[in-house]
Amino acid sequence: MFPPWKSFVEDFPHGGQGKNMKKFVIRSGAVLATAAVVIAGAAAFSAYEAHIVNVTATIENALSVDTGAMAFGTVFPQEYLVKDMNIQLSDSFKSTGRVDDVEYVIKQKPMVKDNPCLEADASGIFGIKVAHADPPCPVNSGTPGDPYKTITVDNFTGPAWQYCEENLPAGSPYTYDPANPYWQYCFIPLSNYLSKHGSNPNDVSVDAFHQAYVWNNGMSDVNPAYIASGRLSKQDNVTADDWKIDLAVPCFQGECAQDWASFVNKYNASATPASFILPQSVKGQTFGTQLWVEVTNISMCTVQTPHVIQSDTTDQVVATNGGTDPVSFPHAAHLVSNPNPGWTVGADIPGASWIWATDPTLPGDATNTVSYTFQKTFNWTGTTTGASLTMLVGADNGFEVKLNGHLVGSDATEFNYKSPAKTFTNLGSFINQGNNTLEITVTNMGLPNSTPSSNPAGLLYKINYTTTDACPN
Repeated sequence: MFPPWKSFVEDFPHGGQGKNMKKFVIRSGAVLATAAVVIAGAAAFSAYEAHIVNVTATIENALSVDTGAMAFGTVFPQEYLVKDMNIQLSDSFKSTGRVDDVEYVIKQKPMVKDNPCLEADASGIFGIKVAHADPPCPVNSGTPGDPYKTITVDNFTGPAWQYCEENLPAGSPYTYDPANPYWQYCFIPLSNYLSKHGSNPNDVSVDAFHQAYVWNNGMSDVNPAYIASGRLSKQDNVTADDWKIDLAVPCFQGECAQDWASFVNKYNASATPASFILPQSVKGQTFGTQLWVEVTNISMCTVQTPHVIQSDTTDQVVATNGGTDPVSFPHAAHLVSNPNPGWTVGADIPGASWIWATDPTLPGDATNTVSYTFQKTFNWTGTTTGASLTMLVGADNGFEVKLNGHLVGSDATEFNYKSPAKTFTNLGSFINQGNNTLEITVTNMGLPNSTPSSNPAGLLYKINYTTTDACPN
């Protein structure tokens, strides 16, 4: 497409006389009469039809969390205070059938400070807040701030929560230095003294008196060993979680009571009491921690459906080796109307029916060794990953089982009609999404001068499996 202000000239032969004719296209919208040739050439790049698909989505939170502030107020050493926090599946999540459970964690991060003595940078650029250099901001001023606001401190520019999380001075709060500019932006962490105990068996709780942060390569991070977690599930009828957020208040260096150690170990038997004594420099300061409830996984709702595949007249006889069956293949298998009393394997495979190519066994198939191949197809829905199928087989006499052309197992010996049934559990390795073909070849060992009643033939089998499918929405 040429811009509307541009003209162009194209030469092409005219009238077969070897002469060139000038075509002028002016402002891309005005074309002389003969310019139709140019437009026709462009049509090869045009769309001949269009189909419009509207794509929409309603985005909702999976969890409903009471985000009201937990204000413990003024507290005193060796007090033990409790607050409640409720986490539950949102109404939208509960009403959406295809999803089932939510996994989440509760991380404790240093609280961002909204310090009133921090003002906008004089340049007004980006609305970044910087600290006064003279006089310095009082470190104990401020209220909880917006964790997503952008701040610039030294070489860091980014969200305030990231600055507070990654730049916590090593060993805090026990190494507290009020001159560190970090404390202008972030509260002294309370995390080491907070416990989080959930109400459900799936919850991973955290006791008070733990080291909530770790330091690596000069940066701080939340200690993964002390992250509480939970799981809510509609199928398990666990849709809400009541957490107890407990504060075990520490004492100050040189002022701890004689029973300090007992107080610490009452709430955390593995804690070292001396490691959690605060320095005098933080006395009277406001501590703060933000609890971040983060969804880590949402699982789809699934329905497990048991299935049974067993020998019956839906099996097809598809081939023989030496058999005298006069009916052309394939044809439906016949039920054995009078199973031999010696076929004791039947007790191991309830519900299945003895089948054979004919009923009764033909005389020629009793006196001669013959084989018949039986086939059944079935459909597999859901994932094949981790598919588990168990097959029980009885036969008079030898047999070979294949699934989708893969050998499942075989036994060429005579007494496969006796208990116990032969068991195979490797079918899951050969299962296909969609249609599957089971093929069983049974060999009846011929006995000279025998009769169909004295040397009958038969096949008995059952496959049990369970499919996992997505719930209907």
